[in-house]
Amino acid sequence: MHNLYLARSPLQLLAAYSVAHQLPAADNELYLLGFRGERAWKQGGSMASLLDDREIWRRTTVIDRRVVRRSRIAHIGEDLRELRRRMTQLGPVDNFFLGSDNR
Repeated sequence: MHNLYLARSPLQLLAAYSVAHQLPAADNELYLLGFRGERAWKQGGSMASLLDDREIWRRTTVIDRRVVRRSRIAHIGEDLRELRRRMTQLGPVDNFFLGSDNR
């Protein structure tokens, strides 16, 4: 089973990890979209261990640019095409998990 998780915040990462942990035999991939402070989190203890857990994640991909940002409104279509290109390279995905913060 091939699962894809998209997260944009530490809370979404924690939720994705929790769900992925329940499917340990699955082939899980994590995409971090415009993850603010990703470098700082990788230097910390708990979040770094969530990101680097190879028993859970087959691959972790960080996309540095935020998909939606006021200064990039004119480039949203381009950003979404790039995200689509990356995701179609993954091949078939059985389950797709999209993080939400409900702000």
